[in-house]
Amino acid sequence: MKVLLINDYDYYEYPKDIKSLEEFVTYANTHMGRLVPMVQLRENLCCHPFYIQEEKRVCYMNPSRIETVTEEEVTVLTKKEYTRRLQMLMNTICVNCIYYEDELENDAEEIRGKMCLNGKCWEYEAADNMDNDMF
Repeated sequence: MKVLLINDYDYYEYPKDIKSLEEFVTYANTHMGRLVPMVQLRENLCCHPFYIQEEKRVCYMNPSRIETVTEEEVTVLTKKEYTRRLQMLMNTICVNCIYYEDELENDAEEIRGKMCLNGKCWEYEAADNMDNDMF
């Protein structure tokens, strides 16, 4: 789905009945100085460009505070589907990491903010590198 990246930091769904970046710019310009409801995609327990439906929140934004706005493509999944996909990745990626612990084998909650559904993990370090470092 296409979303708005506002001020190079936060991701928001388009407001209702707004379908393009140009329409949003017009909408924002006609609502300057007013608080408008926006649905924010929260990244606290997931990794861009994949988001969790149940983690979205409504907030109120003053369009006069918008400095930059661009459009990006993201995927929004239910928490159940996000967790299912993450566990599949954990079974192939995490087991080869030096930080892997057997008790975390199925704990997707522990790993959600560290591994993206595209397979990129910010803490991954291959277990076989550990042997090479010892010599």
